[in-house]
Amino acid sequence: MNKRHILLLLLFLFLPILLFGCKAKTVYELPEIIAEDASVYGITETNLSTKEKLEDFNYIYELLKSDYPFFEVNERIYGVDWLNNKDLYEEIIKSTKNDAEFLVAMYGILDELNNPHTNICEGVGFTYLYTYYYTDYNPYGLFEYFDAFNDPVVLERYNPTTENFASDNASPIIQENYKLDIINDNSIYIKINEMAPYDQAIRESQIIKNFIEESSKSDKLIIDIRGNYGGNDGYWQEIVRCLIDEMVEVKYPTLFKEDIREDYDMFYIENLTPIEEIKSELLNRTVKDTNNCKYYKTQSVRLFPSQDKNIDFNGKVYLLIDSGVFSSSEKFASFAKDSGFATLIGETTSGDRVFEHIPIDYLPNSGLIFRYSREMGINVDGTINMETRTTPHIEVDPTPNDDYTKDLCIMTALED
Repeated sequence: MNKRHILLLLLFLFLPILLFGCKAKTVYELPEIIAEDASVYGITETNLSTKEKLEDFNYIYELLKSDYPFFEVNERIYGVDWLNNKDLYEEIIKSTKNDAEFLVAMYGILDELNNPHTNICEGVGFTYLYTYYYTDYNPYGLFEYFDAFNDPVVLERYNPTTENFASDNASPIIQENYKLDIINDNSIYIKINEMAPYDQAIRESQIIKNFIEESSKSDKLIIDIRGNYGGNDGYWQEIVRCLIDEMVEVKYPTLFKEDIREDYDMFYIENLTPIEEIKSELLNRTVKDTNNCKYYKTQSVRLFPSQDKNIDFNGKVYLLIDSGVFSSSEKFASFAKDSGFATLIGETTSGDRVFEHIPIDYLPNSGLIFRYSREMGINVDGTINMETRTTPHIEVDPTPNDDYTKDLCIMTALED
């Protein structure tokens, strides 16, 4: 999304601040929805009727009402009673004059949930998701389960090119994704901008492991994931595996409102247990929101040392975090803290540690692809991960600085 798109979305999101927090079902002063031509967003214009738009909105509304577990968390943190804003959202949908405005409106409405795993896709997002899942999952014969990508109404909406669907189309390459540096004789520094897709992760993790091996006599290893919004778990796990001498495991309970989305076998969750059978001490610690969940599952991050491990690093590991840490990076942060693998420095993360596949669906009339978070992760202390996130051991201003002597996170690690 270019800067102009972001500005337009900000106009939509922030003009109606008071209105979007309103619970009264009365006359609304609706925000003006500003949108460019549909082609700018990578979609085609099909002239949806107001009825079709409302049907699509109500489709996702009912789905989220059934499966999405974070409405109460969102209201506690951000003061947004999303479900009770339905009338307002419908009026906003009615005010849209074309498909592009409908896309922008839906983007803003879902943004009110304050969960980056829950969003609707422009053309760029569609292409990224298609390419990511095609490359990473198709070799295992799993891509066929992602039916949403191949439905005719979806293909008409996004009109993907042959190049986008080429079988040898690689996962998107994340440019300048890492930085390696020797800060002083005793400390080495690794910056990871994103947990890159599989092929890139294999290449880069090997480079990073070689760097650590060459500097294994250092006293401190600083791994910087500030601003890292997640991606592929294998990226960070390969790095951890080269640094541990024995198996390390952390277990996390997760809660679900439903056990399956019947239309998509890929999103079936195995080994769920009715929440009535969960240990009472967990429920006593996790009082909030469990009344809306029907099932739980114990998830595990279990890592073994690399089979070809040849790094003899005995120093201290530091992990730099901030509010940009989310999803897979959040899993790294929570694992590093709960296992004792690293000392965390910076500020609290954004949370949403997930283990199961994030469902991908489409609106039946418009064909717009969306995904949504459905897994309520529980921290080891019994709190909701999406609410309390992961807090650092040492809290300091997390603002990065190219001059490490002015970077408080790096300096705190060096001085610890």
